[in-house]
Amino acid sequence: MTGASTAYVVAGKYRENRAYVWSIGPEATVRRLPSVPYVRKLAPNGSGVVWGDKPCLGTSDGTVPQVVCFQDEAWQPQGLPDSLAGWAIQNMEVTDGNLVVLLINPLVPNQSLIAAKQGDKWAEPIPGPPISDGILYLGSDVAGSRVLVGTVSPTRRAVWSLAADGSWRSVAASPWKGLVNQNSGPVATKTNYLFSRTDIKGRTWPFAIDGARIQPSDRLSQTTKSPLSRSKRRAQGRLVLLQGRPWAIWQEGRPLSDRQGESTTVYAAALSARGVPTRRSRVAHFARLTWPCSLDVLRVGNRTFAVVTASVGLSRQRTRVRMYPLPEPK
Repeated sequence: MTGASTAYVVAGKYRENRAYVWSIGPEATVRRLPSVPYVRKLAPNGSGVVWGDKPCLGTSDGTVPQVVCFQDEAWQPQGLPDSLAGWAIQNMEVTDGNLVVLLINPLVPNQSLIAAKQGDKWAEPIPGPPISDGILYLGSDVAGSRVLVGTVSPTRRAVWSLAADGSWRSVAASPWKGLVNQNSGPVATKTNYLFSRTDIKGRTWPFAIDGARIQPSDRLSQTTKSPLSRSKRRAQGRLVLLQGRPWAIWQEGRPLSDRQGESTTVYAAALSARGVPTRRSRVAHFARLTWPCSLDVLRVGNRTFAVVTASVGLSRQRTRVRMYPLPEPK
């Protein structure tokens, strides 16, 4: 996650019930922050945001969701409303200077809430988009002014926008049939809604970016597809909005013959406002991974980096966090 002048890298160690965070300053100075204690679960990929100048994470002790932000040299709980006990944080974004949190109910499929902290106070949570079957993720708006949620089901993918009256409007949709995986929310550029998709088709999982032109008055817009993965491997990845530019970062894995992990290659691409890759880069290759990588794209000073968190080893697993410089888009 990237702030105005500082980027942050997060890695979880669940056997120790802690998350570790490093800050990276403009001159590439690295500082390890105090660990986040008692983390039985970190919210999924993309849960961390920089709110103002504070890095914030969504965590859980197993039953109670919590948002913690680093300020005054310590991780401070942000005091989610008690009514959200039992809910789980899906991800977070910053909209109009407010910290916005998407929560899901683990016991009731497809029931979601949006909670927003305005200054020092949490607003009353409101229901999420009305879907009957699917996965939800908060999205990012290049203007930083709209609450967006992306939803995916076996038959339809959609982008929802929260209206001023508290209602949800479907502003982009892509119908299809089949299984699909989603690891991040939609991104709204100046001209298009973008969202990533992995179609699960047997041994081949192609990864692509769907783009839909933003229509006046939030009219429904159909989508176009920009394929990113090229191999016949299992590809999965995410979208990142980085200082106004969308990026895609993904991994393509092939199961090993001994069925103990995958041979994995990581790629990244800067995208145009319409979701078309302008430059595709091979980031790293791992001969054997026991679990899919956690991926991010950061901006440090005037350079862009891919961040890859990988679990390596069989008998004794180790977590490695590495940063790889990326070529600057034209």
